[in-house]
Amino acid sequence: MHLICFEIKQIIQVTRENPIVFMQKKIDYILHCFKEVFAIDELPATLTYGTEDDAAIRVKQGDTASLIRHERYIPENHQIVWKSWKGVQVPFFFGTDEGDLVTRSGDHFLITQDILASAFYLLSGWHEHFSSDRDVFGRFPFSAL
Repeated sequence: MHLICFEIKQIIQVTRENPIVFMQKKIDYILHCFKEVFAIDELPATLTYGTEDDAAIRVKQGDTASLIRHERYIPENHQIVWKSWKGVQVPFFFGTDEGDLVTRSGDHFLITQDILASAFYLLSGWHEHFSSDRDVFGRFPFSAL
């Protein structure tokens, strides 16, 4: 069973020409971290990156052009979408401010913000990769944001 079912329904070499396919390695990294942290072998449901599928959980893809082009991206305050989840405000860096965070239709759920790209951005330290700013210990300083 595949954890992620892409809209194209076949295994394709990851390239920069197809944004969804290009994100596959990043999504695999996120799911690996998730499974390690929560000590689970596999997810209990199918997950699709994109909205054109019948998977149990679908994640709407955001504007990930900077990730695809391998460019520096530090979101400005107006680009960060904040959504409430169980009383906690959660930031999304590649989303749009539309509706609820999660919608449900029968047994199917749609996550309306690109939680996968946002998780990759934070887990990978994407902003640090493109900056030469370092403190005296060689670390990326918070003040550089």
